[in-house]
Amino acid sequence: MRDCEREEPLCTCVDWKTGELDERIHHLVCNFELTGFDLEYTTLEPEEGRYLCRIGRCRVCGKRLCYGDELPAQSTPDVPDVAGQQ
Repeated sequence: MRDCEREEPLCTCVDWKTGELDERIHHLVCNFELTGFDLEYTTLEPEEGRYLCRIGRCRVCGKRLCYGDELPAQSTPDVPDVAGQQ
């Protein structure tokens, strides 16, 4: 997993690096206010290096909270050909 490159200060309500996992999850679930999404990619190839981040703020301290997932490689979607249909 790649490190976050955002510069805004991270929420300081819990210890995100070494704190108890259940405390971190509880704080994120209870205090995450979504403000947007950020799609990161390292190449223009559609199957490589894509990462979707959910960006938000902490309802307690007001600082940044975010989490992300690497997007899996996908095959070509099965889209029906509607141009030939009546």
